[in-house]
Amino acid sequence: GLAAPNYQSAREWFTKAARLDYAPSQFNLGRMDLNGQGLTAPDYQSAREWLNKALKSNQLPALKETIEKDINFINQQLQAPKRAAPKRGCFR
Repeated sequence: GLAAPNYQSAREWFTKAARLDYAPSQFNLGRMDLNGQGLTAPDYQSAREWLNKALKSNQLPALKETIEKDINFINQQLQAPKRAAPKRGCFR
């Protein structure tokens, strides 16, 4: 069978290449952050940063629409009001 994905290793290599302005790695790292791969939860701030860098590079014209949709989704998530924890009351 296929081995389980190693998100930590992928994150390490994508980060190295993304920091060198390699747009495909910026895109992949942004998608990993968006999906929480290799993290305990999605990191929308980081995802938006990497996806914006990939978009601004103009190296991925075929993915422009996908990246823009991802960024719009992230912006909606970041602007959504945080739900307050339910109030705990005393029942007597």
